[in-house]
Amino acid sequence: LAGVNADVSRVDELLTQRHPLPANVGLVYSTTTEVFEQPWAENTNERWRHLHAFEGLAYSLRRANVPFDVILEDEITPERLGRLDALVLPATRFLTNSAARAIERVIAMEGLQVLTAGECVPLVGPVATNCDPHVFRRWAIRGYRQEERLNRQWAEVRATLLPHLLPLVKAPVRIHGDSVIGQTHRLEDGTLLTLVTNWDLHESAAAVIEGSGQARDALTGEKIGDLAQARTVTVAPAGWRIIRVER
Repeated sequence: LAGVNADVSRVDELLTQRHPLPANVGLVYSTTTEVFEQPWAENTNERWRHLHAFEGLAYSLRRANVPFDVILEDEITPERLGRLDALVLPATRFLTNSAARAIERVIAMEGLQVLTAGECVPLVGPVATNCDPHVFRRWAIRGYRQEERLNRQWAEVRATLLPHLLPLVKAPVRIHGDSVIGQTHRLEDGTLLTLVTNWDLHESAAAVIEGSGQARDALTGEKIGDLAQARTVTVAPAGWRIIRVER
């Protein structure tokens, strides 16, 4: 790990300065649904439906490089939802009355786009996406090490949910690529730090980066250019790139 340690040492100061950027997409986790899905004596196949749907969608959104915040049920208020442009409900079959009313209010008054995946509590205003959030669940109950099933859940989300969601995503830097994941942080001086990693262990990957600002490789100093025009960088197998964006 000497090479990894050298890279981290070179950007240590930047890494310690980073702060998360707020996202305009929320993914709901409902504790009320979790509680009602725990039939302790009978019908145990009902357990964890919401949890597994949440996990499958969270994985798929990260893989799609969609920045999102997890919105716990007790955070569902008009004030919190007012900072979002989109809210995703993964098989959320139960909500408190206050949470349900808050969602409907922000849909009606502020135009929040609420997307449902799977069977959800009846609400006025959401868009049903036809997304099956239980592709992963059907195999997760047999054991969590199911890469193939996660791949199938990702394919389902990409085909059904993402066409509704992607036009709503707002982010200063966006990452695109089949085997890369990127995340952008704010630095204390106002510039941005984008971390891009390639999960393929054997093949290099192309990461397309677009947004606003001048980009430079934080390790080598190599100039990448103005992100107003989409730029492509190569990421080594199981490797990463650390990119500083000045705006």
